[in-house]
Amino acid sequence: MTMARRYLNERLARMVLLKSSPSLMKRAHISVLHLAGRLNPGGIETWLLQVLQAAIETHFHMDVLVVTDQPGELDDAIRQAGARLFVTNRPLNPLGQLHDLRAIHRQWGPYDIIHSHVQPGGIQLRLAQHCGISIRIAHSHTTELLAPGLRFHQKIVARLTKSWVRRYATHGLACSERAAETLFGKNWRDDPRWQVLHYGIDLTPFRERSERPGELRHSLGLPEDAFVIGHVGRMSPEKNHKFLLTLAQALVTRMPETYLVLVGDGPVRRQVEKWIEQKGLTERVRLLGSRRDVPALMMNLFDLFLFPSIYEGLPLVVIEAQAAGLPIVASSAVPEEAIVIPQLIRRLSLDEPLTAWVEAVTAATQSAHAIPRDRCLSLMERSDFNIETCTRKLLQIYQEAVSSTRPLN
Repeated sequence: MTMARRYLNERLARMVLLKSSPSLMKRAHISVLHLAGRLNPGGIETWLLQVLQAAIETHFHMDVLVVTDQPGELDDAIRQAGARLFVTNRPLNPLGQLHDLRAIHRQWGPYDIIHSHVQPGGIQLRLAQHCGISIRIAHSHTTELLAPGLRFHQKIVARLTKSWVRRYATHGLACSERAAETLFGKNWRDDPRWQVLHYGIDLTPFRERSERPGELRHSLGLPEDAFVIGHVGRMSPEKNHKFLLTLAQALVTRMPETYLVLVGDGPVRRQVEKWIEQKGLTERVRLLGSRRDVPALMMNLFDLFLFPSIYEGLPLVVIEAQAAGLPIVASSAVPEEAIVIPQLIRRLSLDEPLTAWVEAVTAATQSAHAIPRDRCLSLMERSDFNIETCTRKLLQIYQEAVSSTRPLN
């Protein structure tokens, strides 16, 4: 038996136990099946988890189907949020996915809504239509499909599946206007199916203050007077770690008290480690891997947040950095919609010379704490990026979609 098949059987066994739970046997007024990739900590996955948690006390029941053969770090947290977790370990086999989706829909549904977070997701929406799921939501989380670095075959697949999204999706959401244009086309505003829904974050951790803010620095071997630049993001090409380290090298020369803390993991981690060594930054960089305490790191460790991504949908970590009151230097790939507190953020094009980035960071260090943290948190609480606001809007979208197809009890 292959590892993937054993993993599938273990999940199915856990599902049998879940099915016997009376709280899950009760038919919810509205049932939603989310489609996602591997559930490791990331912007999309964290937001989805928070939505599930916020919906626990509502008349919505949500489950998750992951299109992968690999377990995720957030699997248990998803279950603890009340969702049943299903798996189709045939990500490259549409017929296999159809078989799994049909079986899940019949045995554990029926589902009123399928909400796809798979990019582009056209294949999955077509399969959902074949299974008879009447409300099919495509969610655009990224601008990657417009990235110039896509290979020829990737462009062909993206073009085909994007056309299927427009054909088989009954509704479409996007985290930003750029993301909407990426998946739904330049004229997306002319189609009433498509709309922007900004991500929300749980602001509760940002209300907590550490009584010993120096403990984190001490545990990482950082001097008390260190100027700590933080970055949070998956270690993948679009996060631009090579440029990040080149900039850090220049900043250390300019400001000898500078240290860089990288939070996240991913496929290019080994390359990042090589770049750190090649640039002579071994003593100046701390690699923390995946962390669940990002708000605490932002409030008690970082002095500045650096985010030079090549492309982005709408990065939650930039929202979090604003909630923490951090000065931020980011690439222009971060959309203007993500800027709630303009005084905190400086955006630059990646075409700007390295010296311009060094000057931007230097200027940002001088304006640190220009706005009190309590004021920053208050502004975020009143914005679209509060998870309570975001979830309320999402559930209203679900409610209206279902109401248009059947009367609610």
